[in-house]
Amino acid sequence: MARTGASVVGARPLLVAWNLTLNREDLGLARAIAARIREGAPEGLPRVRAIGWTLPEYGRSQVSTNLLDWTTTPPATVTAEVRRLARQAGADIDGSELVGLIPEDALLAGQPDSGASRAERLVDAAEALGLSHLGPVSLDDVLLERRLLALG
Repeated sequence: MARTGASVVGARPLLVAWNLTLNREDLGLARAIAARIREGAPEGLPRVRAIGWTLPEYGRSQVSTNLLDWTTTPPATVTAEVRRLARQAGADIDGSELVGLIPEDALLAGQPDSGASRAERLVDAAEALGLSHLGPVSLDDVLLERRLLALG
């Protein structure tokens, strides 16, 4: 009896896990914002998945998102929309949290081009997006290209 087999290989665009921390613990607000921005909602952002949860250790809630295609909806766009909706509800965001790695171009997408060097623009983008609000963040640790270079 002959044996046969098969292999399947798949690929998808890089997912960016991008969370926005509200300036208070309000699970209802986090869930309401998540419902409004996720793809498929009337005001939803394309290629965005979102849920709301709390961070009891910080006394805050987050709108946790997965950006399925950051070239369609970059982190800056998601951040601006969550901030807008939070402000409509009398809240704001403290900053953002990145889970995993992010391509340099994704961090820069939607940011103004100040004419500064790319390295300076990356630092400015991380600051503008509030990446270090939960603790220090090293761009060497979160930028995909830098991590790949470090591997040799």
